[in-house]
Amino acid sequence: MRGSGPVIVWDLDGTLGDFEAAYRDPFATTAVTVRVRPGIDGVLARLSATGVTHTVLTLATAPAAELVLRGTGLRRHFARVEGRGVRGKGDVAGLAWGLGVAASEVGDRFLFVGDNPRLDVPQDAQVVFHFEPHGATRPGADVEALVRTLLEEGEGSFGRGFERLRLAGAQAGLVEAGGPAVRCALGDAGTLLLASGAGVCPICAFEVPSPKASIEAVSFVPAEVRVPEEEL
Repeated sequence: MRGSGPVIVWDLDGTLGDFEAAYRDPFATTAVTVRVRPGIDGVLARLSATGVTHTVLTLATAPAAELVLRGTGLRRHFARVEGRGVRGKGDVAGLAWGLGVAASEVGDRFLFVGDNPRLDVPQDAQVVFHFEPHGATRPGADVEALVRTLLEEGEGSFGRGFERLRLAGAQAGLVEAGGPAVRCALGDAGTLLLASGAGVCPICAFEVPSPKASIEAVSFVPAEVRVPEEEL
């Protein structure tokens, strides 16, 4: 798959949902119930319609990721699903090569989204990382608002969008006490914190912890989920 638009690299567990119940017995013949991030199916579809490419990069194995994404009906949104043993977390260079993105474009075209500030960070200081503690319980619409704002402000570039939001916050004096982060209002999504520094990737995160949202429970029978043979 090669394109010219934005690419979002999603973490799986803790970001797109809570899939632990399916991992316990991937060959179960009775239904298991997992939790999917509120509204994420629609968010992925709407962003795809604007030209965004979605990929998954997880510490779960690729077969495990395929199982839960296919079981929940989310798999259709992702151009690539890669996990442990296939690609390391944060592998910007490998992802760029596979998607036909030039190294000089990764800062504009890639956005990493994850819930672990150590494991999910992109291994390239040009690439924006959106850190979402307990992101699976935050409405998907919030991260959609972030994505759209970054791209609008950056005229199609995540990196430029981040810098424009950060500079606007700094010029308005919205600097966090005791730290380098600045604040930016994202409407109903809340306040965003943005920080960057020499040699580290730009990081943004919502100021307020994940609000309570209705959990979307999805049930499926693992043994009935068809995963392509090459993924097993």
